[in-house]
Amino acid sequence: KDSDNTSTDKNSIEMRTEVAKEATTYLDSMVRHETSYPTRVTFIFLLQLWRKTGSTEAGEYADEILSRMETVSMYQRDLKPFSNGYMLALECWHTAATAGYVGAADRAFQLVRVIEGKSGQELISDDQEEEDTEGTSPNKRIYPLMMKICAATQDKRDTPRSMAIAFDVLKKMEDNGMTPGHAIFLYLYESVQNFLKHHPGEEGNDLLREVFASASKYGVKAPELKNRAGRNRV
Repeated sequence: KDSDNTSTDKNSIEMRTEVAKEATTYLDSMVRHETSYPTRVTFIFLLQLWRKTGSTEAGEYADEILSRMETVSMYQRDLKPFSNGYMLALECWHTAATAGYVGAADRAFQLVRVIEGKSGQELISDDQEEEDTEGTSPNKRIYPLMMKICAATQDKRDTPRSMAIAFDVLKKMEDNGMTPGHAIFLYLYESVQNFLKHHPGEEGNDLLREVFASASKYGVKAPELKNRAGRNRV
């Protein structure tokens, strides 16, 4: 039964990926005529499709879609780079990381740096309920998602880099005045555990102590992290 479920899941991923690829190809024909230029809804739809594919290719296609969005925005006044587009692209990299794409965390972190450069400048919020610019701030949405991507990275080749990124993102959050909560330290703890699974050694205790020491500053106890991580892995 397990093999049947695995086969079904694989087929489902392949089907969703093919649908997403076919939909993405329509961008080429849409930009040929000004009257059929893709809109914000077009790009959101495509990114949402890729986020749901479960495919290792989700991140790469998301980057390509973002590139198209930025190009089209140069010719279409009504379309400016918007925060949810970049958030969805990051979520696509989470999809890719979960599926086992090697280098997903590093590629996602490159996108984070791009978003940091745009936030508060030409990047606009598409959250109509918010009067301020919280929706565009990497402090509020992007850093936690980046931590989640690091925690989802389990390939031996990737875990050293994803763990280093997780520590870097925690520092960014602190430098920006954020208060990391349980979820952030859980992602950090899981990133370290993923690394130690492939690279056991004496430095493991030092790494875990660093995680627990940072967490304790914000009232997050080591046993809580261990228990929650254990439940997530069941």
